[in-house]
Amino acid sequence: MPAGPERRPIASMDEVLKSTPLFMQSLGDIGQDNDTIDALQALLYDGTPEETALNFKEQGNEAFQAGKKTYKSAIEYYSKGIAAKCSDAELNSVLYANRAAVNLELQNYRKVLNDCGEAIKYNPKNVKAFYRSTKALLSLDRIVEAKDACRMGLELDAKNAPLLDLKKKIEARQDAIEKLKQAALERERLMIAKETALKNAIMSRGVINLSTLETTKADYENTLKLTHKAFISSNAPTLDETTNQVSYPVMFLYPEHTLSDLISSFNETNTFMDHLCEMFSPENRPPWDVQGNYIPEKLEVYFETRPDLDAAAKGVIYKESVHGKRKLMKVDPDSALEDVVGSGDFRLVDGVANFFVLSGASAAFAKQFRRSYR
Repeated sequence: MPAGPERRPIASMDEVLKSTPLFMQSLGDIGQDNDTIDALQALLYDGTPEETALNFKEQGNEAFQAGKKTYKSAIEYYSKGIAAKCSDAELNSVLYANRAAVNLELQNYRKVLNDCGEAIKYNPKNVKAFYRSTKALLSLDRIVEAKDACRMGLELDAKNAPLLDLKKKIEARQDAIEKLKQAALERERLMIAKETALKNAIMSRGVINLSTLETTKADYENTLKLTHKAFISSNAPTLDETTNQVSYPVMFLYPEHTLSDLISSFNETNTFMDHLCEMFSPENRPPWDVQGNYIPEKLEVYFETRPDLDAAAKGVIYKESVHGKRKLMKVDPDSALEDVVGSGDFRLVDGVANFFVLSGASAAFAKQFRRSYR
């Protein structure tokens, strides 16, 4: 057994300082076995509730003035002062208002409002409580309440500079919010006007748009059902207000290869061949067309009728024996898009025009595909 006293591990300097009352940062630094602190803590409560509350208020003020690092301690001290339940209403009001000041710095605005409310209950003339509640309400954009709190504070002290400054800030913020509101209303008005103009333009062309989501008899009778998806998504019909021309999102489907292309803006005056010549030119030959069958002059364009969606739009259950089966309708590649989408048989589906593209060079597949619709 070694002689002499047992050597204890050397604590870090930080730990030593934290255990020394002079260097403690908060009440949380107090250890359970610190006799010195226990004695000091006992002294804090050695007196009347009023003396105890006042003592904690002063310590809270010191911690608050020391800076952000000791804000937590300041809140703890003010809370202990409140917990003393002294009979001095003005002191209680100050404790609540001071705790609100700390929480205001920490942006705990709900706590600020709660404490200011308590402070005013104890002392209805606590101008600082009105100031801090006003500032918290302004930070929360609760303008009407902020104006009211500011008004009540100024009724107590009409020349209070901080409150007068806040009054100007509230008015400026109110003006800014009103401008934002008016700008939002104007954007909404323009959007509605734009959508209405598009609906009217499409309806005047006899185009029927059906939805795979919610379709009703009323939608069918109106000959138009532009869904939320069709209007809001980037792939939606658009109206050029200068030329009064509509452009549609067009999907070219290649069933032979189970692939597709989306033309996001196909002007109604363009022909199918305009786009096919560009998409399938020798320079733009798609990598999946290994055999080179998809050349413009050999391409065939079709669309299918949708009696199933028509039935759903009328609010009835689709029956092939009653409503007929889907049909494949051939399109002249040299025709303009407007001539096809406005025909009686064509339907936009969720705002998109869908077409099948086959190659005459793949005769066997094209024949089989067409036969599937008979």
